[in-house]
Amino acid sequence: MPRKDEVFPSQYLKASDLKNGSVVLTIKQARMESVRGQDGDKEKLVLIFIETKKKLVVNVTNFDTISIIVGDDETSTWGGTRIELFRSRTEMGSQPVDCVRVRAPAKLPVGGREIDDSIPF
Repeated sequence: MPRKDEVFPSQYLKASDLKNGSVVLTIKQARMESVRGQDGDKEKLVLIFIETKKKLVVNVTNFDTISIIVGDDETSTWGGTRIELFRSRTEMGSQPVDCVRVRAPAKLPVGGREIDDSIPF
């Protein structure tokens, strides 16, 4: 039988999508987009990637990390930057939940723009 994620695929990346634990992706664009949540639709920052159709909704923690990697908090400069997405845990309310976090790929310098064609995705 199909799993819930197969029956109702999401356009957004989530921790369960990172089956190998992490993946390095290239940011194509960062833009504001209407995202449906438990409290209705809200405008949120979303990353579009070159290697996948799935997008990443950016939270404050990941925004700060990407700003450090790029060296700029102006999101229009983020295109072309390679970042590594990895599974982690955080608390939502008092409950631990899976989440997606961001870091600089191990092989790349701060700025994340060195080219590496071995994308494991």
